[in-house]
Amino acid sequence: MVIRKTGLIILFVFAFAAVILPSFGQGLAAEAGEAAGYCDDAYGEGVLVETLVTDIEYGSISIYSEHINNGYLPQFTNNNENLSNVCANILGANIVGYYDRYYEQLIPNASAGTMAGNYFMYYPMSVNSLQKQAVINTFYSTMQTNVGHSGTTLANFKAGLESYVSGKGLTLTYKDMSMNRSILDYGECFETFENGIPLIMFLSGYNRCEYSYNGEVFSITKRIYSGNHAVMVYGIEWVYFYDHNGNIMYTEIFLNFIDEQGHSKYLIACSGHLDHIEGVIISQ
Repeated sequence: MVIRKTGLIILFVFAFAAVILPSFGQGLAAEAGEAAGYCDDAYGEGVLVETLVTDIEYGSISIYSEHINNGYLPQFTNNNENLSNVCANILGANIVGYYDRYYEQLIPNASAGTMAGNYFMYYPMSVNSLQKQAVINTFYSTMQTNVGHSGTTLANFKAGLESYVSGKGLTLTYKDMSMNRSILDYGECFETFENGIPLIMFLSGYNRCEYSYNGEVFSITKRIYSGNHAVMVYGIEWVYFYDHNGNIMYTEIFLNFIDEQGHSKYLIACSGHLDHIEGVIISQ
């Protein structure tokens, strides 16, 4: 079912640097992430709750964005049919695959990619697929996926990633993205992406969005899912809407993420609950 909402939308303006997360459950909830099992059954149509299309009429818009490596990132996919609920395993593999550009021991005997102009182009899953699948298989075990629950808890995800990284002689650290645990600092996110640091994001219910605009109407397609999910976030976009007199009337904020299904956008204040989000740094 597709529900289309058309017409001029006017709401309060969000602050640029930091806003309270306006989800169905307010704020960042670490305890939810600790207890929940994150799995990818949300890919199925069975948990697609609804599709909404919102049209916003405007006089002009401004879009401010920042993306790691211009959005060119590794995208791991699972080729092992014996594994299920692997979204957290793929998230870990994408993090490791991203940093393999700098530390080749992370995925032995598998070149991460090559430079193409100003950007590093990561090879697809089909290149060195056995070595990449081995990383997913390892995480499936060390993250205790589907052991005692469906999917992977946040605690087990972190334990499995730490074990893998330290086993390669490297150090794993996290960068907090919140202010007082109930506020996501978008200015900090922007700076983190500028510095080439990806984020991990764990969601209880989530959305996948895309947008288009034609100079008069900004159209957002929102696919709402009920499942829990874990993804790698690599970019942020602010869209500011102005009326015909140049007055700002509305703001939308998107987080760009990647998972086994490809690239998508998570719209803040749309649906679900953002349980946990952090920057991930792998270093010597």
